[in-house]
Amino acid sequence: MRPARTFWLVLLGTVSSLAGGQSFDAFMDRLSENLRLAGKEGQMRLHLSGTVDLEGYRYEGPAPGLIRNDDETLLQPRLSVFLDAQAGPRWYGFAQVRVDQGFDPSNADLEIRLDEYALRFTPWEDGRLSLQAGQFATVVGQWVHRHLSWHNGFITAPLLYENPTRLSDLRPPYSEYSLTYPYDGYGYYYNPVIWGPGYARGISASGHWKQLEWALELKNASLSSRPEYWPVTRTGFQHPTVSGRLAWRPDLRWTFGLSASEGSWAGPGERFEDPGQYRQQVFLADFSYAHRHLQLWGEYAVARFSVAGFGEDLETRVWFIEARYRIMPRLSASLRWNEQRYSELYYYGNEIGEWGSRLKRLDAAINWRFNAHTQLVLEVDHYWAEEEGEDRFVFSGRLTLRF
Repeated sequence: MRPARTFWLVLLGTVSSLAGGQSFDAFMDRLSENLRLAGKEGQMRLHLSGTVDLEGYRYEGPAPGLIRNDDETLLQPRLSVFLDAQAGPRWYGFAQVRVDQGFDPSNADLEIRLDEYALRFTPWEDGRLSLQAGQFATVVGQWVHRHLSWHNGFITAPLLYENPTRLSDLRPPYSEYSLTYPYDGYGYYYNPVIWGPGYARGISASGHWKQLEWALELKNASLSSRPEYWPVTRTGFQHPTVSGRLAWRPDLRWTFGLSASEGSWAGPGERFEDPGQYRQQVFLADFSYAHRHLQLWGEYAVARFSVAGFGEDLETRVWFIEARYRIMPRLSASLRWNEQRYSELYYYGNEIGEWGSRLKRLDAAINWRFNAHTQLVLEVDHYWAEEEGEDRFVFSGRLTLRF
């Protein structure tokens, strides 16, 4: 076992053994207070916080989703540090630094990255308008608001945000037939419809008025782009992506939203001669409900990809519905149903099959919060892939310390 992994195991094992004690709670509360700094009259505020996560995965066959690992087990440590800064009522900034083995779970060496940073300006106190610039999560959908480990009842993301299609921004497909039989295996080589929270770089405007909320963003990479292409140093603004969302909140329980995005899914480099001929369009509808012990979420997305030389656009439809119920103050259970389907492929007018394998997945998880600073999540996922006859289970667990 690598020394770094041994360190993380010992650290989190100690945390879990102390999690039920009042002395541990008091220590963590004092630590949280000491990580806050406020200037005179509260005009300047700084807050440092973070999470320490240890995730484990067990599966049979190829690694699922965006996991990069040749074995059938994986242990993934992660340290996330968040900085929030506020200067008066109009200026706000934030940043996220992570130390892990890759943005998505992998068996690589530990690395440190600046994943998020942004500066926000709100001219009026009623929140009708906010302007933001930096590298930050996409405005599309609702899942991004709860993708961090402490707020997420699951360890895995919905299929919409982590299931690879058969398109890759590393190079274009040779022909329609190359999509029926992928040439580089599965997993991280290919792109999902939306890659996680989509921390691409750009600018955004958002606000709310009565029961309506709105947001627009202009970014340097598409929703499906891989994390390596999010920094502007890798992908410039020659082919930007425009995304937006409009939401209606009739009361405190319900939210209904519509999102749309359009941009080039081609990656940088010479393999895509004209990135403008590789377009991605996404239309997404979402809803959420929260009342007492029950929370519900759902998203339905239609994504279209154009490929140079192909006669028709490629389309995939993917959706999920998720429920979370608080059984006891510290114990909650979550259930999520995912499906993804693909359009038919045609070659010189002849149908040659769908350009992806239909996939269904049922996710079930339990969440136990030892206290305000530690929690444990256990999850099991059941996959059904119709074309490939795949029927398998994936088991995962995550222990989180929040400070």
